[in-house]
Amino acid sequence: MNEYELKEAAQLLDKKIEYIDKIIDITNKQKKAIKKEDIELLEVYTNQRQDIINEVDKLDAILKEETREQDNNDLLGNKLRELSLSLTTLKNMDNENKKLLEEKMNDIKSKIQEVKQGQKMAKGYGMDFYNNMGSFFIDQKN
Repeated sequence: MNEYELKEAAQLLDKKIEYIDKIIDITNKQKKAIKKEDIELLEVYTNQRQDIINEVDKLDAILKEETREQDNNDLLGNKLRELSLSLTTLKNMDNENKKLLEEKMNDIKSKIQEVKQGQKMAKGYGMDFYNNMGSFFIDQKN
């Protein structure tokens, strides 16, 4: 890999690190949206994140071609280590968000179960109340 290709690969790695940092920022925003239970905002952040991921995929395709003949170059090695740390951070954040979403979903499921149970109980009590009451009149004839 000549000097020009090396610099170009380093620039591409810098751009990828920048994108990953943006994804990390958006992931933090997603976490806040999850905690607020703001589904619309979560969807906006998810779409933004996907757009950046698509850009990262394009960079990866170019980088794959550029670094095919990669020597153990210090510059690229440092960039790759930095990228690896960012990706590890992102993976941990994604795992946290996934756990939060699972907790929220379980809460929602249990609330739905409680509502269904309450409806069954109300229906059951309501039927007994009306069946045992008989008929009555508000006005009495004298």
